[in-house]
Amino acid sequence: MLSIEFWVNTLSSAGYYSLLALAIVFVYSTNRVLLFCVGEIGALAAFVTYSAHQALHAVELPLAASVSVLIALALVALIGAVLFWVIEQLGTNGSHFVGTIIAIAFALTLQGVMNTVWQGEIYRFEIAPVFLDLGESRVALLSLVVGVSGLALAAAAILLLNRSRIGYEMQALADNRVLSILRGIPVRRRIIAVGAFSGILAGIGGILGAAVTAISLESSTLGVNAIIAAIIGGLTSPAGAIAGAVLLAIVENLTTVYLDSRHVTLMPVLLLGVFLIFRPYGISGKAETVQRV
Repeated sequence: MLSIEFWVNTLSSAGYYSLLALAIVFVYSTNRVLLFCVGEIGALAAFVTYSAHQALHAVELPLAASVSVLIALALVALIGAVLFWVIEQLGTNGSHFVGTIIAIAFALTLQGVMNTVWQGEIYRFEIAPVFLDLGESRVALLSLVVGVSGLALAAAAILLLNRSRIGYEMQALADNRVLSILRGIPVRRRIIAVGAFSGILAGIGGILGAAVTAISLESSTLGVNAIIAAIIGGLTSPAGAIAGAVLLAIVENLTTVYLDSRHVTLMPVLLLGVFLIFRPYGISGKAETVQRV
């Protein structure tokens, strides 16, 4: 029988995977660009949070941790906005192919910047370990907080998409870009806003992931797993992204328990292969409609 510790660790992984996968789905739903730089944006947010906290703590600034997180999220929001401004400028008529190539170029650029500034070092957030005794299991409070807060923020983001005017305009833009322009929706501003919002989601996901693991260049590989979770979920389904993140987290932790932790990196690829063979449209089961004009 699986322990409470297993489910808490699974919840933790699902929390930050959900945010990263949701960032991918929001972007892809809006302009069909696959956000290959989501892991690098998350890793950058974690690095900036750590460095800002070290600097602010040294001058004894009150609420240094909170201010550090806000600084990091403001930066990744700006990066997301700039990225999609560049895509709109260089991607002819919203070409998703050009946009995806630009996203890959951004990923390589961010990797180079992080390697230059932090020189490949591994850091950890200075969070005092607190454990809870639940039955016969002893679980880390931080893992529980990361999982609950990650999934709660992901649910709040979906609620914002479904209940706000900006959310309605984003959905209209995803359905039909030309019709959205004719209806007076400021398409470019909305796309840039989606970029900024997705940057914030990726930043929070990266910070939460680093809190329970470590801050390093290797943590950007979480973005690859998030892309797999988004594809498993259906790529255009926000709820599917969360479902894909939860399923991926379960499979990874089952691998750690019953096989070997060395096989964890292989399991997302195998899971993706299974879905592409037996359920190519993902958990949501929504096939995309391609129109030729």
